[in-house]
Amino acid sequence: MGKDYLVLKVVFNCNNLSNMYFLNSLLKAILCFILFFNFSFLVAQSEKRNNGLITLQAKTQYGSIYTYLPENYVQGKPISGSFFIEPIGSSTREIQKNTKKMLEYGLQIGESKINIKDKLFSTILTSDQIDLAILDGNGKLIQSFKTILSNRIQPKKFSFPKGVKSEDRSQVIGNFDGNLKNTSLLLNGHRCNVLAESPIQVLFKAPKLSTGNYNFKVNENNIEVASGKIQVVNYELTAGRLNLKRGQSTHIQATITGLNFLEKPIPLTVTNLSPAVVSLQGGNLQTIMIPRQEGAFIKRWSVRSLKTGSFSISTELKLPDTKFPVVGVSAAVAVDGKDPCAVLKKSCDKLLADLNAKKAIAKTAKDKADIDKRAADKLKKIADDLERDAKKAEREALPPDEGATIKYEGYTYKLIDHKLLNVLRKDAYADYRAGNSNINQYQDRIKKLSGPDALKEVEKNRKKLEARLKEKAKKARQVADNAKEPYNAAKTKADASKEIADNKQADVDAAQKAYDECMKKVKEECDKILAQKAKEEANRIKKEEEARVAAAEAERLRIAEEKRKQGVAKRKAKAMAYQKYLLDNIKELGLIGSSGIKEVPGLWDWLPNFLESPVGNFVEGVGKSPIPTDVLKALGGLYKIAGALLDPCTALGARKTIERLEEMTNPRTRTKRKYTDKEAMKKTEDMCKLLRKLKAKSLQLKKATGG
Repeated sequence: MGKDYLVLKVVFNCNNLSNMYFLNSLLKAILCFILFFNFSFLVAQSEKRNNGLITLQAKTQYGSIYTYLPENYVQGKPISGSFFIEPIGSSTREIQKNTKKMLEYGLQIGESKINIKDKLFSTILTSDQIDLAILDGNGKLIQSFKTILSNRIQPKKFSFPKGVKSEDRSQVIGNFDGNLKNTSLLLNGHRCNVLAESPIQVLFKAPKLSTGNYNFKVNENNIEVASGKIQVVNYELTAGRLNLKRGQSTHIQATITGLNFLEKPIPLTVTNLSPAVVSLQGGNLQTIMIPRQEGAFIKRWSVRSLKTGSFSISTELKLPDTKFPVVGVSAAVAVDGKDPCAVLKKSCDKLLADLNAKKAIAKTAKDKADIDKRAADKLKKIADDLERDAKKAEREALPPDEGATIKYEGYTYKLIDHKLLNVLRKDAYADYRAGNSNINQYQDRIKKLSGPDALKEVEKNRKKLEARLKEKAKKARQVADNAKEPYNAAKTKADASKEIADNKQADVDAAQKAYDECMKKVKEECDKILAQKAKEEANRIKKEEEARVAAAEAERLRIAEEKRKQGVAKRKAKAMAYQKYLLDNIKELGLIGSSGIKEVPGLWDWLPNFLESPVGNFVEGVGKSPIPTDVLKALGGLYKIAGALLDPCTALGARKTIERLEEMTNPRTRTKRKYTDKEAMKKTEDMCKLLRKLKAKSLQLKKATGG
């Protein structure tokens, strides 16, 4: 999938390297630098998408669970995926313990439950959303995902990635059954790890292989359904010193091999995630475009620590994605189950076919134009070289100023003789360089062309030498002029080929524009459908949430009302119990003056209910609590309570009641001691209030009953 992360951790408070158990496996994707030795790694996000693969990460107290899903699906057909667990721990024993715990977890898709031990799962999708939940061994929800997949047209052709990194993820697009159990992918016989599958794609992880071009085979149900070639790329990250002090530097180096398949440059992104802690050579964010490479691409960066603290640097190498062999438009599924973009897409298919045909024609024209240009350029170089030689020969053959002289060892010579001598020396050197003479012969010629005797000899043969130079210049000019004719013809041919190629490219540009406009309209229409579907889904979720909130609020109010009623009933029961307690004391103390009342059967059991209920409840023919006959006869004396001698509401009655209580045992104390003065006064006041309430209620009842 093209991503590598180089994570560096600098900690200045440790002396020992820990957690080395994970180092070998993590170095495949993560290289950790430790300053004063401590190890940690970055935690992935909950959901990632790359080149057709969806990776869901659920983090638990024992480690992370990764679920792999295909990004594309066909409605009504199965998809399948897999799990990968990454337990945490600082020792082998702890890792084994956490692994055992995590293997108790399960995956739930809809109503289906799959155990993590099974490693694989399969389901049939009827919509573009897949609801997935991770459950612990007790069925408790750990994390849930609502993931949207893309509905695509199932292709008839297969498409492979042109390159894949060793031990990295990629995909094959084609016509599959959606069941990864019966699918196998082989690179020169080396089995790839199949991670997920849908009816239109298989997601896989390449094995660890050396750089090279491998035969790739796709088998379903032990039948080869497709084959091709894939280039394996190796991306190695190495480092300099691991032990640094503040202010010291180290380096990181990327070595990439196997990029000879590239058609256009690919990006290598390097990001310094901790610029306050370290400085990265070249800047905190760098994107390097790597062109096609026949050999290894090597890039080194210097890293310098600025202060104490941890830091991290991430790198990402993005290989070309697998191309979809047909134009499949991501779209929501219509109510009738058909792709809502299918009709629009068909209108673009014709334009795409026209575009591809014109691209092929344009490529042929461009290839011919390039060949013709290279031929013309080659002839131009020959003509330019010959023109340069001719001009040089003409300059040497031009007669100099006859009056110019030069003195050499006391003898005066004409300047032309000196120039002619230099020409002869150059000729000698040219013969030597051309292999026409050896070093000794060359030195002998130079010796003869040195000194006054050589100048005298040139002076004597001047006319002959001038004629020789002019003849040489004439021949050079003729050769240069003759070379122009084939070049001009080749240039005319190259210009004509370029004009044709430009015209064909213009046709491609026009066809591309028409196709892009068509696809833009398709996307706009599909986006509207997706937006409407998303709006409907959002409204549905909103209504469900509102209903859930309303139900929760209703339940809260019900519980609160129930608690309130229980509180009221509890307080009422407590009050009635206390009133009965007071009435028992009133009866025991004889505080109601009429002895007849005291002796009425059932009166004392009836009075608490009478005191707590409305008078209307006791009116005959209306009330729901009929009055016993004996009680009804006694009610006439109740309102005379205030006149009783022992009435606790009078000063004399209260004093006598307090004195009597102080001689009695208080039944509400643990030690069964006598009433204190304060307790006796409080109880006397409470009995007074109760008797007043009883008198008021009895008067109300008397009036209501006409007594």
